Amino acid sequence: MNKWISVDMEMPKPEEQVLAHFNDGFIATVSTDKNGEWELWADCGEVTHWMHLPSPPKSDNVNSPAHYTQEGRKECIQEMLEKFGAEAVMDFCKLNAYKYEYRADFKNGDEDRYKEAWYRGFLKALEILEEHNDSD
Repeated sequence: MNKWISVDMEMPKPEEQVLAHFNDGFIATVSTDKNGEWELWADCGEVTHWMHLPSPPKSDNVNSPAHYTQEGRKECIQEMLEKFGAEAVMDFCKLNAYKYEYRADFKNGDEDRYKEAWYRGFLKALEILEEHNDSD
């Protein structure tokens, strides 16, 4: 877990982005320049403490979300194709695309729009595969 570090004890590495605490109580993300000096975007007081930023989230809620990728198993939609077939999964994709389009402005905004696009893209790929398989 990250802890506040006093600037009297240690400074961040040059060009590192960190969370900074200022003497007036303000907290912001700031960087240091190549010489290790603070790059402040405004006269916002003096940095008294800083901490390393946490690692970014590992889960991508649109492409391969963690809750659909279980260790030792295929991704959920791949298992669905094997269990229920392409036609059922195409219907599932149509319905999910509609659901995400329908709720985007009221729930998750852009994330739902990206999910809608993902399902429409997967649907299109399945339709192309089906057309190709039908022509064989």
